[in-house]
Amino acid sequence: MPKKKGLAKEILKSNLRNKKVYYYVDSESGIKIKSREVFKTSSKTIQFPFWPNDGKPKYPSIRKVICEGLPEPLPRGFYKSYTKGYGFTREFNPIIYYLNNSFPQITTVIVSKSAKSRFVDNRKVIFNLKDFENAIPQVAFMLGNHREQKDCLANDILSKMFPGKFTAKATKYQKGQLNAFISQHSLKPDELSSEDVKSISSLFASLPSTHEFIKKKGILSTKESVDRIFIEDILQRFNDLYSQKTESQTLENKWQEFFKDNILYFNFGYVDFFEKSRIQGDISTEIPDFTILNIYGYLDVFEIKTHLTKLLSFDSQRKNFYWTSEASRAISQAENYIDAITKEELKICKNILDEYSYNINAVRPKVYIIASSRDKLAGSKTLKYQGKLKRKLNNDFRRLNNSLKNITFILYDELLEVFQNTLKRLQLKNAE
Repeated sequence: MPKKKGLAKEILKSNLRNKKVYYYVDSESGIKIKSREVFKTSSKTIQFPFWPNDGKPKYPSIRKVICEGLPEPLPRGFYKSYTKGYGFTREFNPIIYYLNNSFPQITTVIVSKSAKSRFVDNRKVIFNLKDFENAIPQVAFMLGNHREQKDCLANDILSKMFPGKFTAKATKYQKGQLNAFISQHSLKPDELSSEDVKSISSLFASLPSTHEFIKKKGILSTKESVDRIFIEDILQRFNDLYSQKTESQTLENKWQEFFKDNILYFNFGYVDFFEKSRIQGDISTEIPDFTILNIYGYLDVFEIKTHLTKLLSFDSQRKNFYWTSEASRAISQAENYIDAITKEELKICKNILDEYSYNINAVRPKVYIIASSRDKLAGSKTLKYQGKLKRKLNNDFRRLNNSLKNITFILYDELLEVFQNTLKRLQLKNAE
């Protein structure tokens, strides 16, 4: 005979000074068991999970589920009604059953907003609320994916038996699949390919402005986190090259490749990097390898040397520093670039418009020569210059550098400081 509705209910059994004690009562089945305790002086609730049909405990040995500091109503993953017998929903139950089977002596499970996930002793285990909430989507995906796979398999089998009634279906992406994969494989940023990053970025970019993630400014914090990861990676690669002690053509080639990949990150005032082969076209004159569009719609050019390049020599008679032959060659090359771009301005602008859809100006571009560092300005003797002579070295470099027209030397350690300051700013924002 089916059970009559309304006979099973939860009643307030005791209203004590510090808590209320509730019982689940079913007069027809003769059930009268403690179901939960709600504390008055703290944000704490104790559930005593049971099966409503017979009143028996839900779990093999776990008898208490304690919620500490959790919001009301309780978050996803909990049953909130006596009609369900309290305890955890099917999205967390697989973890609880596996835990209980692995450690049958456990009698109490605590879900806490502030405490770390850990075993308290042989009989108690704590789940931090964030760990608890992060686990639920993974289990939910597994359960949904399992159901989807079963349905897909059944459909495929039936489509082979009854092709006129059933059509084979392609497996669709299931919500939560990406999160489950990342969590299961403990995926790290350096394991992602550039294509992976581009795909993820495209997904973020396609989110509508009404999406909850956008409205809560999640995209901004995510961008800052991604920027931090990129800066950390670039900084590590920069330092690896910067630590090399021997000047060589190979080192210069490595720096060329490094800046080809990362030069836009060194100055957030740049928009795009132009490939030499795409903008040269049928232009016969020499086009620089590093041509970049700044935010004002003009071209800048970068000439790349190494951090070991000697830029200054010392004239012991006149007590002055002057450009080395290598620095002079770099300056001469920079002037040639300016003349070449100015001469072919119209063709270059047209090629950039055709290839990149930018309507730009190429009037008298600026050239930046990345070379040397403060402790290598005068080669191996740099660190020997102390006191007045050291100040003379730095002042002469500044004077010579400022005297150049539309050409500027940038030292490698100056770039390093820019990156380190950028990284510190991003780390502070991520920590907020």
